[in-house]
Amino acid sequence: MPGVRVTPGAPFHVARTSAPNHQVTARAHVETDALRPVSKWGKRGVLRPGSPPQRPPQSVRCPFTHWTTVVAFLAGAAYAAGVRLSFVTLGTVPDSRRMGTFSERGTFVLGSARLPPSRAMTTMMDRRVFLGTLAGGLLAAPLAAQAQQPGPKPRVGLLLTGSPLDKAQTRELEAFTKKLAQLGWVDGETLTVKTRWAGTPDRLPALAAEVVGTGVDVLVTPGPAATDAARRTTSAIPTLMIAGTDPRMIGAASLARPGGNLTGLTIGQPEVHGKRLELLKEALPGVRRVAALWDVMGYETGPGFAMLGATAKSLGLELQQVDATGHGGYERAFNAAARGGAGAVLLLESPRTVVHRAYIAQLAVKRRLPVMSQFSRLVEVGGLMSYGPELSDLFARAAIYVDKILKGAKSADLPIEQPTKFELVINLKTAKALGLTIPPSLLQRADQVIE
Repeated sequence: MPGVRVTPGAPFHVARTSAPNHQVTARAHVETDALRPVSKWGKRGVLRPGSPPQRPPQSVRCPFTHWTTVVAFLAGAAYAAGVRLSFVTLGTVPDSRRMGTFSERGTFVLGSARLPPSRAMTTMMDRRVFLGTLAGGLLAAPLAAQAQQPGPKPRVGLLLTGSPLDKAQTRELEAFTKKLAQLGWVDGETLTVKTRWAGTPDRLPALAAEVVGTGVDVLVTPGPAATDAARRTTSAIPTLMIAGTDPRMIGAASLARPGGNLTGLTIGQPEVHGKRLELLKEALPGVRRVAALWDVMGYETGPGFAMLGATAKSLGLELQQVDATGHGGYERAFNAAARGGAGAVLLLESPRTVVHRAYIAQLAVKRRLPVMSQFSRLVEVGGLMSYGPELSDLFARAAIYVDKILKGAKSADLPIEQPTKFELVINLKTAKALGLTIPPSLLQRADQVIE
């Protein structure tokens, strides 16, 4: 006879034994209030394999003549109580001790109970009680299963610029989904992630409307263009920006309490752009004119650009504004920088520049203009330097915001975070191609040097 243990969440399986003469003891530990003792068993002690009775339990004798009957009874009762069964320990007892009991401690000792008919009649539980209990458990099982049906899975929408075939961009998406999984949100199991890719930024408004129409609970928008498209589409769905510009430019009341439906992570701190300009000057001490290239409409009129101009002046640099928006904008911008006498380019990045990073690196080498970028993605494909946060880290931190919102937090109350960790990456191969020598002191401070 197999032993029986009732434990919440355990799988249901059966083990059999070939004990001599089928003299088997089974035990079931019932972790539920569904089963209660109803009378006392006259003998003292709980029977154990090969040992005399020890202590008097409160128990009831049951007319179980086969172990399958016990399995059926316990399965019905345990299922109705919301637990599952696993079958464990086996043992043997002498014929004289083969009987079935439920004790106060929830221990069930099963045997065929070969007792004298007169004593068995006075102590046995009525068969009708047993059958009624078994039927009640089996009838309650479908109701219990129906009550435990999970609700609809939460939905998270992502508006991405680029292509799912780009390994660098999918690397950031993987960081996002991996962090969600660590927090208990697995795509396809505990939530659904709705991803939309825009080859160009002008596709973002239509994709924002499309993903909002799917009934998402949270929107994740990397970059200012995606955030602006989401903001124009909905004012109700919580929206998490990643690598956004100054959030006050797109409606946030403040960093501490943004209000409305917008929160997330921003990298639009003007002082960081100033730090990048300082590093560029340190790497290229002979440079006198730097072209600041942007592809986000309105950046040149914001407070960040004014602060950047003040930093350039303090470093003895002339700052040339170069607009790279629109079709053919990057080639036009590099041509304008070369004609204006710029000795280097400071790239003010957006998701679009990340998508076209290889093309930008080619233009830089062609025009012999070293580029300082914000993200290391450009340096990996031929840019000279980068200083800024790691994109994969930003996406992982965005997953923490999603977790908080899905657990009941309001986006209006979640502070907008700014990155605190920045990496300096230098490509020595590009420096050699441009005939540049990077000072050893700067190389020693770099987090990564590509050779």
